Parts: sequence; structure tokens; C-alpha cells
Amino acid sequence: MRLAAQVQSATSEDNFNARCTTSLSPTPLLIQRPAPPLKTQQSAQAAPRIMPVHVPIYDCAKPRRVWPQGMYTVDMVVGFQQMDTPKLRSFYGQEQLFRLIFGDSPFVKATYHENHKAWCETLLTILETHKQSGRTQDGLWANCLASRRIALGLESKKHSQQK
Repeated sequence: MRLAAQVQSATSEDNFNARCTTSLSPTPLLIQRPAPPLKTQQSAQAAPRIMPVHVPIYDCAKPRRVWPQGMYTVDMVVGFQQMDTPKLRSFYGQEQLFRLIFGDSPFVKATYHENHKAWCETLLTILETHKQSGRTQDGLWANCLASRRIALGLESKKHSQQK
């Protein structure tokens, strides 16, 4: 007898709560529903790991010596691979991600995209050759780009600036 009364009471309570959810009454609901997930909860999740790359120290007195001057191919490849990682891109904006990977180098959108495009379009054999040279003169990103221009039959950048 008690069990039947409890079931009937619970059923009538459920009906009451169901009616409350559809009523126009300003009375708050008796059942608390979980709040919808907020976008800010993404920041509560562990941020994806980023591996900062080696970046030379740039002298402020020499404004023309900025990223990617003095960068090594091995570091540029690791940096660009991270910049293209969908999970990192969904978590950080492009400029913020650039600074996390490439340090405090100023983000210049056109320069970044020019170098990213060159990285994407460079033959793997050229990239691998310069990557394997490590942090040596042959491993400089500028030398990798020069090899790329030679492979494409283009003039060297220094020669075209003298015109």
C-alpha cells in the first residue's frame, strides 16, 4: 500500500513538474536542469601542447632583421606543422599560435603566409636536405628558399633586388 502511494505521488509530482515547464508562470522550475555547455569551458580543458621552436634573438636596432631571418629549416618545418594542426588552430587564433610557437617575433601576416606557401610548395627532397643540415649554415631557411628558387628556375632573391 505504501509503495503504491509513493509511486502515485512521484507520478503526480512528475506531471506537475512537466506542466510547470510548459506554463507561462514566472515561478521557477522545480527540477534543475544542467546548464548548457559554455564556450568558456573550452578554456577549462587542457590546452593542446605546443613545442616552441628555436628563434634567434633579433636586435631592435636592426629593424630589417626580423622573422624569419636567421631561422633554420628544421625549426620552420616544426613550426609550420604546428600552425597547421587543426586542434591547435581551433584552440588559438593564428597570431596567438604564431607567438606561442615562434616566440615574441612580430606577426606579419603577409610574411607568414609567403613563407608558409613556400614551405607547402617546396619539394620534399629540398626540405629534407636542409632539415638534415640542422642548425648549420646549410640548414638556414634562407638557403632552403634559395634552393627552392633554383629548382623552380627562378632568379635568386638578392639578384632580383639589385635591379
